[in-house]
Amino acid sequence: MTVLPSMDLAILRRIGEDVDLHFLFYRLMIHDARRYMLAHSAGTTVLHLESRSIPKFRFRAPRVEVQARIADVLATLDEALEQTEALIAKTQQIKAGLMHDLFTRGVTPDGHLRPVGQGTPTRFGLLPQGWGVGSLLDIADNLRQPILTGPFGVDLGNDDFVAEGVPVLRIGNVQSGFLDLADLIFITPRKARELYRYIIKPGDLLFARQGATTGRNALATDLVSGCIINYHIIRVALDHNKCAPLFVEAAFNGEIVKRQVERDKGRGTREGINSAQLKALKVPLAPPPEQRAMAAILRDQNAQAVTLLDQRSKLLELKAGLMHDLLTGRVPVADIHKAAARV
Repeated sequence: MTVLPSMDLAILRRIGEDVDLHFLFYRLMIHDARRYMLAHSAGTTVLHLESRSIPKFRFRAPRVEVQARIADVLATLDEALEQTEALIAKTQQIKAGLMHDLFTRGVTPDGHLRPVGQGTPTRFGLLPQGWGVGSLLDIADNLRQPILTGPFGVDLGNDDFVAEGVPVLRIGNVQSGFLDLADLIFITPRKARELYRYIIKPGDLLFARQGATTGRNALATDLVSGCIINYHIIRVALDHNKCAPLFVEAAFNGEIVKRQVERDKGRGTREGINSAQLKALKVPLAPPPEQRAMAAILRDQNAQAVTLLDQRSKLLELKAGLMHDLLTGRVPVADIHKAAARV
């Protein structure tokens, strides 16, 4: 731990002499500065920081030339994050275009897009040649309850949750096209056995059924096999012999299904979709071999997105660690070049 000289925000008058402006920008982002500002803010609906409180915040900082070197390291990391975010946005745009082509043109047996304009007119618009419109029940696994809402509060309440055990997926875990497992809650294995009907298997479609997230969906992966769903999720058990789960997930993120969800979710006393409405949804369905060919294309596209998302997570984690280490003096100033090499 390097002991740094103490400063306060009165140094704002000496920008460029005793303090590097970019260093100060990053220094005010870490936890102690944010806690100070929150503690010295007034107001109820809209908080505001009184100007007379600002100069009283004290912190430690190295010489101005070292501050500049630290700021350069963090700025380089921010640039890498911006480039990754741009690639993620570009990948999402490419996927949106790909999805439109796949679901309006379909693919040939060798995996190439069919020519534009060849299709079958339906009340949902032009569907690719050989496609039809069906329901989830047409492709569901009849050996399990095909469409199942998670357990009600009487079956799964706050008293059932423990520090570790079998994970329970909540609505926040179901994102658009992927599962976020950063924030999980748990029940005991014994309780999970009582709720065996609600166990997830790989390839199940998980559907957010209430509130602003209604319609958000993702496929269950091996990582959540054996987990339990809660009341805010509907689980659709797909028969993998009748369909390609990745195709079904893509169909649920297409315009035909999304328009129906938007139409139906406000029809009850609370915004949301129930299992009966989900059964009634009309889903565009390609022949199973074509579904699998499309799933292979989508899998490659998803792999690129997952790689970029993982890269972003690692950069954010690295930035958080470096900000704490470099801006508080935990890492010696002489080791800044090592930190730079990690960026």
